[in-house]
Amino acid sequence: MSRTELKVFRVKQGLSQKQMAEKLDYSRGHYVRFESGEAETTLRFLQALETAFGLSFEEAQAVMKRDKE
Repeated sequence: MSRTELKVFRVKQGLSQKQMAEKLDYSRGHYVRFESGEAETTLRFLQALETAFGLSFEEAQAVMKRDKE
């Protein structure tokens, strides 16, 4: 499972993985697992995206959309 959208979103925000993790209140290692697709996203993660970036739930879900490949 790819998390290409999450990486693109992070890069557009001008953040490193460490900065993104801190903004979402996760360790860098845990965040990297989300971005690489090794960890399934959780409701807590989506809520953190919403809060940190002022996104709606739908917008947060779009950031985490799975590639269909």
